[in-house]
Amino acid sequence: MRWAIFISLSINSIIYSQCDKNPNWSRQIHKEVYRWYWDEDVSSVHFRGNSYWDITDKDSIKMIVNNSIEWAVNVWETAVNSKGPVITDMSQTTNRDSADFFIGFENLSNINGEFAGRTPDPHHIYLANQIYWTDIYEVAEANQAYDFKTVILHELGHLLVAATDHSVANNT
Repeated sequence: MRWAIFISLSINSIIYSQCDKNPNWSRQIHKEVYRWYWDEDVSSVHFRGNSYWDITDKDSIKMIVNNSIEWAVNVWETAVNSKGPVITDMSQTTNRDSADFFIGFENLSNINGEFAGRTPDPHHIYLANQIYWTDIYEVAEANQAYDFKTVILHELGHLLVAATDHSVANNT
C-alpha cells in the first residue's frame, strides 16, 4: 500500500512541480521513443535489505536495480503522458550503441560530500557505487541507505526534462 501511495504522490509531484513552472513542460520532450541501457555491472554496488542486512547476491542486486529502473521509467512515462501522448515507448535495450541513454554505477564522491546520482548530460545517468542503496522504504526512512527508486526517478527527471546536471545552488 505504501508503494501505491508513493507512486501516486511521485506522479502528482512531478506533474505539479513541472506544471507550476511551465504548464507545457512535457512538450519540451522531443522524442517519442527512448531506449535505455545499463551494463548490469554491480560488482562494487552495496544494497541493504530487511533488518539492514547487506544483500551480497549479485543476481538479487541486478533484479532490484532493473525493477527499480523500470518502475521509475513507468512513473515518468505516466507523468509525461498525463495531458496526452508524448512518449510512446520507453524501454530497455541490450545494445548500448542503440540506447538513447546509459545508466551505470561509478564513484561519485566530491569535495563537498557524496552524490547519490548524477546526470551530466542527456545521455548518461551515473549512480554512486560507494554508498548503500535499498529498495525498502523502512531502510531508507531510517537513514540506513539511499532509496534507489527515488534517486533513479530524480535522475530521469534531469535527463528527460532539464537535460542538465545537478545544481549546487539548490541541492537538487
